[in-house]
Amino acid sequence: MDNERDVVVIGAGFAGLSCAARLKSAGLTNLAIVEKGEGCGGFWRGNYDRIRLHTPFHELPDDGGIRRDYPEFLPRDDLIEYFERYAARHNLLGNIVVDTEISSIALDAGRWSIRSSKSEFRSRFLVVATASNRKPIWPEIDGLSEYGGTAIHSRQYHNATPFKGKRTLVIGSGNSAAEIALDLAEGGAREVKMLIRGPRHVLSLRGLGIAARVARFLKTGFTSKHIEVSHAYTRSHPAFREKLAKKDKFLSTFSIDMSEYGIHPPDSGPATQISLHGRVAWMDQGTVKAIKQGRIKVIDAKENPLQRLSKRGAVFQNGHEDFDLVVFATGMEPGLDDLFEEPARFLEWNDEMSRLMPRTDGRSRSIVEPTLFFPGFDLSVNGGLSLGLWGFECADAILRQMGSGATGT
Repeated sequence: MDNERDVVVIGAGFAGLSCAARLKSAGLTNLAIVEKGEGCGGFWRGNYDRIRLHTPFHELPDDGGIRRDYPEFLPRDDLIEYFERYAARHNLLGNIVVDTEISSIALDAGRWSIRSSKSEFRSRFLVVATASNRKPIWPEIDGLSEYGGTAIHSRQYHNATPFKGKRTLVIGSGNSAAEIALDLAEGGAREVKMLIRGPRHVLSLRGLGIAARVARFLKTGFTSKHIEVSHAYTRSHPAFREKLAKKDKFLSTFSIDMSEYGIHPPDSGPATQISLHGRVAWMDQGTVKAIKQGRIKVIDAKENPLQRLSKRGAVFQNGHEDFDLVVFATGMEPGLDDLFEEPARFLEWNDEMSRLMPRTDGRSRSIVEPTLFFPGFDLSVNGGLSLGLWGFECADAILRQMGSGATGT
């Protein structure tokens, strides 16, 4: 197999597929899409069963209208099917290399060397479309090694079936934590508690959906045209903060006050939290009701911090509690430093995000090496709605750089 490519794209999700689609439509066929999972949307395939998109009308550019065949908020299986249909529409299925995990990336004599679990690719251009959720974050908690129950990260959770009748603790305040806690409560867990360790906006997904449908019908928002216009507003744009403030005001109208249950909002708005800090609001799908009914109990880590795990459960400041299951819904990180042989050259610490991030020009291109792109890491006021547009934008930049005589074979 000839592994010399004009372009290698890592990741077959929103940004990766859209980038490859744009390249293919321009006649560039000598490309590979390397996917860690068993098919398109590998990240979503490995997630818990009930997960769905929290952004309405989320679609990829140039999808031929197939997004209209699915509900407003795409469930996991529908999203995977949508990815597969999009890939088929753009003749990408033959370019996707699945079940292939990248082990190292290096720039060697002007070409990228991408080593994987199966083979090595070499390419002129590299698109890292793994986004910021490649690697689970495990917090440092004393006693984890001695805990006698089941301790898993949210990435390892699938459904509540194995945990019927069990006493469970979910650590986290994001969407994974909220939805897994609800899944356990509805799935017959004996007890469900959530340990909330930091501030988080809680928004009504139902309310947002209604507003989005109205705005789309009136053509005042959530249309492809509006998304494309808003895509221009990134951190480097002079009107970025103004647009972000307007979106904060809009989203805050769907806020649910959960402070009496120990869930407190951050000082900045929901859009600011995602665009500047990478913290997505809790988009409620029923967990709030379950908390108010007492089916899920909240532990406020400020009032009763977790000190350590024990053989039978958890030791809090106010005493010990028994748990058969502890789910660490403590987030994900890019983990790019595990991939690059020279991480300090291409990455830098971002204080606002509290993680290593690519050194880019603010629009996905590396400022270190112009043949390297990171779609999905630079956020506009659109948040995740811009992922497909980032892929298209990177592809256009590659095509311009390649020039008229380098479209591959």
